[in-house]
Amino acid sequence: MSTANEYVPVTDFYDGRSVFLTGVSGFLGKVILEKLLFSCKNIDKVYVMIREKKGVSVEERFRDIIDLPVSVVFHSAAKIKYNQQLDEALNNNFEGTRRVLELCRKMPRIKSFVHVSTAYSNMDREVIDEVVYPAPAALRDVYASIKQHGVTDEKLIQKILNGKPNTYVFSKALAENMLVEQHGDIPTTIIRPSTVAAAVNEPMPGWVDNWFAVTGITHVTGSGYNRVIYGHKSNILDVIPVDYVSNLAIVSAARNKKSKEIPVYNCCSSSCNPINFGELFTYVRDYNVANNNYDMYPTLFFSEKIWIVNFLTFLLQMLPAKIADVYLKAKGQQPRYAKLQSKVIQIRNLQNNFSVRSWVIKSERTRSLYSSLSPEDKQEFPFDPKLIDWKKFSAVYCYGIRRFLLKK
Repeated sequence: MSTANEYVPVTDFYDGRSVFLTGVSGFLGKVILEKLLFSCKNIDKVYVMIREKKGVSVEERFRDIIDLPVSVVFHSAAKIKYNQQLDEALNNNFEGTRRVLELCRKMPRIKSFVHVSTAYSNMDREVIDEVVYPAPAALRDVYASIKQHGVTDEKLIQKILNGKPNTYVFSKALAENMLVEQHGDIPTTIIRPSTVAAAVNEPMPGWVDNWFAVTGITHVTGSGYNRVIYGHKSNILDVIPVDYVSNLAIVSAARNKKSKEIPVYNCCSSSCNPINFGELFTYVRDYNVANNNYDMYPTLFFSEKIWIVNFLTFLLQMLPAKIADVYLKAKGQQPRYAKLQSKVIQIRNLQNNFSVRSWVIKSERTRSLYSSLSPEDKQEFPFDPKLIDWKKFSAVYCYGIRRFLLKK
């Protein structure tokens, strides 16, 4: 018979258990699934929900899932789109979370529910701790405003968002508060990753399957197409490898307990192992130059004044592109550089809210959880941000972009 203080390996927790995973078609969901199957050899079954089947509603599919022997639930599904309409964001990120929580209530064997949120649900704060902050708005007031005024009045939407920069982080903040108020006796944990980047180790070093977050801007800057960033080079970029997020989710589920309080784990690097934009670009530039992975020699200018950013962008990016297109036309070829630059600038501008300022995102609870693991579990499930060597990771990231996205 085991004692209360006996250490239970993470993999032992999953022995004979079944897992339900949402968002498995997403970047993080794929890594969680792979890690569960690869490391938790004695797991019973993994059930996944991808999207609504034609002719079968979400509610009908949930009713079918209730009868499954699932005791661990990971909810990583979300629509990461900053400019989605408010009602759409609420349905995807708030109501979706509420539906999964209701599903957990009906599971007689539920042992752990892990909800993946985002550290940027609180990006209106300079210091973000591992707590759930007060809701940005009362849910009933939000729905009442939508019902009365719709979602097209931009001034009204900004008033509803109450300082949150977009509907995505607003809906994620509301979802966190809903879990605090309604989780009841369901053992619930919230994981808050910052900017999720390529894998450092698993499933393969550098593995990445999309151009979101910093992947796109890393590529266009490292290849020489983007030459200007809105912000200061000393601003901290809080980035975390996707496999660290996956490992934290799996470990936190195994350590979850019933409690009135919901433990929050910030999966972030800025407070304990920070890297700034200038350092990241230097590493990316050096790697790409050493491996001849650039189209134009990469260089980068920073400015905290938007008019200077726009001027330099025109001078260093758009004007040369237009001149190059004139040259192509003169040779009877199809112009393409101005169109390419428009896409590069769009990718760059998506990062403006993140490059123009810094956050300190605390991760003491996350690091404490990692410290509590055995040496074997630390090796199998690494997620302490202090372990990251940014120079090596930048090289792995650039390699992964070329191999897995550019297929080179």
